[in-house]
Amino acid sequence: MIGRLQGRWVKTPADETSTRDICDKQALLAAMDNDKSERQGMTKGKATTVDGQEAIVLRKRDGDQTLTMYVATKGKPYILKATATGGENPSTMNFTD
Repeated sequence: MIGRLQGRWVKTPADETSTRDICDKQALLAAMDNDKSERQGMTKGKATTVDGQEAIVLRKRDGDQTLTMYVATKGKPYILKATATGGENPSTMNFTD
């Protein structure tokens, strides 16, 4: 199924139970926060904006892949966007309400 969905948007009704676990933002963020080693070695970059929100760039290079996170600087420091470039699985994730 993943091959058929790759590069496509998936939108389902909020109350659709059969697709509930496809993208659980809270579970994803909890998993990202659980593995503290992922954050080790990140360097702080310049201030920027993501969809109009002020953010700071955090970057880490791991082999041929670069992980970049954009974290809100106003209010709670939520991850607004994460990108992975290079490597086997380049990706971009945008986090919104």
